[in-house]
Amino acid sequence: MVIPPKERRKHMTLNLAKKRKMIRKIAINFVGILLLAIGLSRLMTYDITALVSPGERVIDYHSSDFYQLVANSRNERQLDTNIVLVSADSLSRMEIALLLNDVALCNPSAIGLDVMYGFASDGDSLILEVLRQTPSLILPIGVEQWEDSAGWMTKEAYLLDDTDVEKRGVINLNIGSPYHVVRTFRPYYNTNKGRLPNFATALVQMAAPEKLEHLQQVMEEQENDAIHINYDAREYETLYPSEVLQHPEMLENKIVLIGNLYDPQDFHITPIDEYTSGLLIHAHALSTILDETYPTPAPKWIHWLLSVLLCISFVVASALSINYRAGNLFMRVFQLVLLLLVVLIGTMVFIYRHTIIELSFPLALIALGLLALDVWNGIIGLFKIKQLS
Repeated sequence: MVIPPKERRKHMTLNLAKKRKMIRKIAINFVGILLLAIGLSRLMTYDITALVSPGERVIDYHSSDFYQLVANSRNERQLDTNIVLVSADSLSRMEIALLLNDVALCNPSAIGLDVMYGFASDGDSLILEVLRQTPSLILPIGVEQWEDSAGWMTKEAYLLDDTDVEKRGVINLNIGSPYHVVRTFRPYYNTNKGRLPNFATALVQMAAPEKLEHLQQVMEEQENDAIHINYDAREYETLYPSEVLQHPEMLENKIVLIGNLYDPQDFHITPIDEYTSGLLIHAHALSTILDETYPTPAPKWIHWLLSVLLCISFVVASALSINYRAGNLFMRVFQLVLLLLVVLIGTMVFIYRHTIIELSFPLALIALGLLALDVWNGIIGLFKIKQLS
C-alpha cells in the first residue's frame, strides 16, 4: 500500500513532535533530578553545628584529615634526614643550659628551643649566658591576637626579653580551641614588634633560606596565611640528653629541635593522632617547608565539575536501568562503586600530587542520588504532572 505524500508528511511531523516531546521530558527530568540532588547535598554538607553552637564548633573534620591518616598509615615510612628531636622532658634550667652546650658542640645547622619560662629562678645567669652564646639558636615566643584586629601582640616571657627579634620564632599552633585539629600553620605573624616568623619558618630562614622563596609562592597562590602541614609517613631520629655526645654525627648539619615530647599539657589533636606533641607538630611543619611538599586545596571549580559529572553519570545510569528487573540492585551497586572510586581517586591524588580534593560535596551527591530521584518522582505524582511521568 502506497502512502500518499500528504499522509507521509503528516506521519513524519507526528513522529518528530513525539521525539521532541520525549527529549523535552528527559531533559526536564534530568535537570530537575540534578538540581534537586545538588540542593540536597548542599543542605547535608552545611555546617549545622555552627547553628547549634556558634561559638564552638562541635565537629572539626576535613577531607584532608582522612587523606593524611591514610597516607601516614602506609607501610612505606621514611626517616627525615634533616631534623633530629632531642627530649627536654623534666629537665631543669641548668640541665637545659648544659644540653644546649652539648648540642652546639655537634655543629648543627640550626637549633630550635621550644621551652618557655615566665618567671625568674635561681641560677638563671648560666642559661642566659648559654642562650646568648649558642650559635644558630632560635628561641620561642608566643603571640595573642588583638581584639577586633588582624594583628598580633607578642607575649614575652622571662629569659627572652633582651633577645633579638631575629632569633625568635612564634610557637603558637594554628588552632581555634583545644578541641580543634592542628592541620595548618601560619608562616608569619604581623605583631607589634613587626613581622615575626613561625618557629619552623625561623629555623628554615637560618638553615635553608633558599626554601623560603617557594613558601612565599605557595602563600601567594593560596591567598591564605595558613598553610597545610604535610603529616606524611615520616619518622624522626629522637635522642635523650645523655645520648647527644655519644652520637654527634647524628646532629651534624641537622636542624635540632629541643623540647617536651611527653608533656600531656602540650598534646594536640592532629589528623594522624589525638596526642601529638607540639614539638612534633613543629617538626612536621618544618619538614613540609624543607621538602616543599605542601598539601594544596584543589580549585573549587574542580569540586563542582567532579560533583556534577558524578551526578550526571548516576542519573543516566538510573534512567537506563529503570526498565530492567535488577535495575534497583544495579543502582545500589553502582552507587557504592562510585563512592569507593571517589575516595580512592582523592586519596591517590593527595599522596602523589599533594592536592586536596574536598570529598563532602561529591560524596553527598552520590549518596543522595537515589533520594533525589525518589523525591522528584514524588513531586511529579503530587502535582500530577503526567507529561513528565
